[in-house]
Parts: sequence; structure tokens; C-alpha cells
Amino acid sequence: MTRRTRIAFNALRGSSVAWTAALLGAGAFEISRRHYESEAHHSSQAEIPDTWDKMLQQRTLSRVFLGTGLALGALGGVSLYLDLQRGETSPEVGLACGPSQCGAFAQGSW
Repeated sequence: MTRRTRIAFNALRGSSVAWTAALLGAGAFEISRRHYESEAHHSSQAEIPDTWDKMLQQRTLSRVFLGTGLALGALGGVSLYLDLQRGETSPEVGLACGPSQCGAFAQGSW
């Protein structure tokens, strides 16, 4: 395995922690939502609106975490694919000055 491939897989491992945590968060909020839903079925008429609002809030949070986890997973996969498709390049660094200003640039891949 080349150095570049090891770096790419290490980056994927790091991003997998992020999307796994987001998906676990989504699961936790979904379990919480189900708890509030069952609680609403066993509540008195006066308690139902508060329980219903809590349930909807947990559903929204669950969906946000699910979407975040899926997006991070897709982004990590695309990043890995693009990184492995790219040929070996060396990093480039430059500095240029003109009459009124100077500029620097850096280019490379991770």
C-alpha cells in the first residue's frame, strides 16, 4: 500500500467516525421520539399537547442527524474516490511580489 493510499484510508477512517456519530445520534433521538409517542398514548388529555410537541421536536432532530450522517458518509466516500483517482503530485508553494502587493499560494492534495 502506498503512502498516498494509507493517507486516504486514514482520512476515510476519520470521516467515518463523524458520520457514525451522526447516525447514532439520529437513532438516539428516534428512540426518544418513540418514548414520547408511547407516553402520549398513556397521557391525560391535558398532557398530550406538550408530549406531542416534544415528540415532533425529537423527530426533527432525528431527521437532521440522519441527513447529516448520510451527507458526511457520502462526502467521505466521494473524497476517497477522488483522492484515489488522482495521480501522485508533489505539493507546490510559491511567492510572488508586484509593485504594490505580494501574494503566496500553496497547492497540493492530502
